[in-house]
Amino acid sequence: MRWRTSVTLFASVGVASAALAQSNVDSAHKFAWGENVGWTNWRDANGAMQGVNVGPFVMSGFIWAENVGWMNVGDGTPAAPPHYANVDGADFGVNIDADGHLHGLAWGENVGWINFDGGALATPPQPARIEDSRLFGFVWGENIGWINLDDATHFVAIAPSETVIVSADPPTDNPFVAGQQPYRDVLDTGTGAGLTAGIGGAGSPAQGAIAYSPIEVTFSGAPTPAPATANITIACTGGLCPTVTGVSGSGAGPYNITLSGPIPPGHCTTLTFAGTAPGTALQYQSQPGNVGMDALTNTQDLLALIQALNNGSANLPGNLARYNVNRSTGVNPVNTQDLLRLVQLLNGALTTQAFNGASVAACP
Repeated sequence: MRWRTSVTLFASVGVASAALAQSNVDSAHKFAWGENVGWTNWRDANGAMQGVNVGPFVMSGFIWAENVGWMNVGDGTPAAPPHYANVDGADFGVNIDADGHLHGLAWGENVGWINFDGGALATPPQPARIEDSRLFGFVWGENIGWINLDDATHFVAIAPSETVIVSADPPTDNPFVAGQQPYRDVLDTGTGAGLTAGIGGAGSPAQGAIAYSPIEVTFSGAPTPAPATANITIACTGGLCPTVTGVSGSGAGPYNITLSGPIPPGHCTTLTFAGTAPGTALQYQSQPGNVGMDALTNTQDLLALIQALNNGSANLPGNLARYNVNRSTGVNPVNTQDLLRLVQLLNGALTTQAFNGASVAACP
């Protein structure tokens, strides 16, 4: 493997001190081999309290090598989240892209800068990355050469977690459809004032037993690291995806999570949490006007709303999230104004799109 590009060193370096955080590197897979420095230990700094912690966006903590000492991968607090800027010594560290590729710089007290982009710049490319909860590729240090993350036997892996989500509000299951389909919000997210709140969006009023904002989630145990804006990943199948703007709670929860805006209509939005078991996520779908809670928004939803108004079920507390299309408040908030709003949704009035015949994207 041939190295093509040298590491550019900063003129002034202020080395940050990594915050205390339990390493989530697997105790059975914590070593990587450096061609000129021997074994590097990614877990055991300060009894694993300051070893490397792999988050969703950045790494933090220290790597130890018997022959060269400490190597700092970042302090876990980027100046402009979610990633370290790596433009000066006050805000450096290893960044993690959405596809798992590693970028940025670590600092070795005795060896200088270590470039996590180095493997991608080699010939042939051997990018440092995370796949299937372990590290692959190569890392380059101008003074120490290659650190090999690619060995089939001695590699660095993320410790498996058994923490899962045990409850959420809004629920992740749709209470109105047999088979427990992913929850579908019927709220309009259109252009009218007061119609822009939705699941997780600031200012969303509760509807019966469903509290739309903030999202509340409880885990089977305390996730490590604890949920915070920097370690909750939000992804959408389409539309404008909101960001996580606030998190409160401790231990196993409940945690309250506020988003910058509503879940986008017509798509699936997924929230994943660092420190939880693989596959653990909250998934929400927003399908404005779909009071029938089936696959489509269409004129059959008008019939379903008329029937619910006539038989008195529309204003039952457990049904408000389904039938209160315009999200009004007060006594018996579901009324003929919801019929008017539903007609507007179907026709595209006061909305960002016409929803007649619209369906919702499946969750991955």
